[in-house]
Amino acid sequence: MSDMPSRKPIPSSPNTENLRRLVLVRAATITLQCVLVGFAVVVLKFTLPIAPLLLVSCLLMMFNGFTVLRLRHARHGWTVPNGEIALQLAVDITAHATWLFFLGGGTNPMVSWFLVPLAVAAAMLPSRLTWLLTLYTLTIYGLLLFYYMPVSGPVGAPERAFQFHTVGMWLSFVVAALIVAGLVARIGAQLRKRDRELALAREDDLRNEQLMGVAILAAGVAHRLATPLNTMTLLVEEMQSEVGEAGPLSQDLNLLHKQLAGCKQILGLLRAQADSPKPCPVTQAIPALLDDWQLLRPNARPILRVLGIDAAPMCVWDFSLRQAMLNLLDNAADAAEGQSVEIEVDWRGDRLILAILDRGPGFDGRAARHADGAFMTSKAKLGMGVGIHLANASIEKAKGSLRWLQRAGGGTRTEIVLPLVGKAVKYSGA
Repeated sequence: MSDMPSRKPIPSSPNTENLRRLVLVRAATITLQCVLVGFAVVVLKFTLPIAPLLLVSCLLMMFNGFTVLRLRHARHGWTVPNGEIALQLAVDITAHATWLFFLGGGTNPMVSWFLVPLAVAAAMLPSRLTWLLTLYTLTIYGLLLFYYMPVSGPVGAPERAFQFHTVGMWLSFVVAALIVAGLVARIGAQLRKRDRELALAREDDLRNEQLMGVAILAAGVAHRLATPLNTMTLLVEEMQSEVGEAGPLSQDLNLLHKQLAGCKQILGLLRAQADSPKPCPVTQAIPALLDDWQLLRPNARPILRVLGIDAAPMCVWDFSLRQAMLNLLDNAADAAEGQSVEIEVDWRGDRLILAILDRGPGFDGRAARHADGAFMTSKAKLGMGVGIHLANASIEKAKGSLRWLQRAGGGTRTEIVLPLVGKAVKYSGA
């Protein structure tokens, strides 16, 4: 299963999320401006050029719709560069400047709205693009001080013009402050989350490199063990022929011969791991795994229960994943101390759930956990605990997960969740 690629949706890039936020802010801006213009005309009786203002709003809404279509393409892997974000902000600045041209230019209290796209640019874009947008905004603001259409206030109430201007300044500041605070806070949270994810990814890579170093060293040692294992096998066979089947050491020699055969089989699998593993039904893979395990643990008493009721799915296990399962079975057998080890196999959708249950001492919930989430058993506390780490790393590499649970009545339940590949096949029994 670890070698089969899984088709996943392409995650959103930071700029894609930023562009999505710009669409929402632009929609809110258009709505608010239309509401303010309608309030000024209907309630405050201002004389405003409605036709050009509506044209600007319609053009900006059309551009926002185009941006929404652009976001749909971004889901299929199209990147959103920084230049595109800068262009989006430049369009917002231009549209707001056009609004202000018909609404009094630099005398309009809504001129402070220019700070919103600049604050967004400072949070999203590199300094070069931010300074370019700042220069563009300052140029437009300077032009609006001299070129604009004056606004005609309510007839017969010129003394209230300053009051309207003050209230407009307050309202503009409040809305701009809320948008800047909310948007920049979200962007900052996204950046902090991304930094945490990068730090965790670096830690995982470092841990996996260390574990792979141990695995490579073990592979080299296994290669050198082939010759002494063959020598010991020949010596044991000669001793068996001399002692005979009824000799006092025949039982021990037979056990030793089985152990050597199991070691040679593991070395053979290690040498063959470069070959692509072939898919097989889960109901065949699990018994084959237990057969290999019992070559090295002849006294173990596994009890297999197949809980899946649908057709048995196909799976592909490489050498490292098989070794991870064997390590976990060894831990369960050590904890059981002569008692049987139960194995439950179930499949739901595209996931395989393999549970290893023992009646050992279990844990009380105070056991330490490593940074990688791997549970440290008492055996790992006494020794290196490399098997636990290697098992966890191999299962994570296979896009799976590993967890330990307290078992009702005492003991531990070790759950391995792995992805399945291929089609289901008919299965007639456990």
